[in-house]
Amino acid sequence: MLYRFLLNSLLLYVLHTYTPQYLSIFGGIPAFLLLGALLTALNALVRPILLLITLPARLFFTLPTVILSNLAFLWIVQDVSLNIDPDLAAIAVTGGFSGWLAVSTALGVSNMVMGIRK
Repeated sequence: MLYRFLLNSLLLYVLHTYTPQYLSIFGGIPAFLLLGALLTALNALVRPILLLITLPARLFFTLPTVILSNLAFLWIVQDVSLNIDPDLAAIAVTGGFSGWLAVSTALGVSNMVMGIRK
């Protein structure tokens, strides 16, 4: 779990640094750590539910379903993060649909890689 937390925090930092047109995180290092913890917790709690809900569709439409599942997960992360004090941490996915697609794809690929390393 610590491994995933560190990788999620690092991923957010990399996305924020190298794709600022798509993802902006405010609040410095504590924000990356807090949002990394949020991603890790929601991956453990919400992602299995999303996978179960989308199972029938994934059997027939794998790629679009994976994309939609990752987009839904990113939306949940952003929505939950709105309850965090904005002076402590804030996340903003920008760039329209392409920004959402790029960030959710990066999160999906990182989760796939972390899942392979179990």
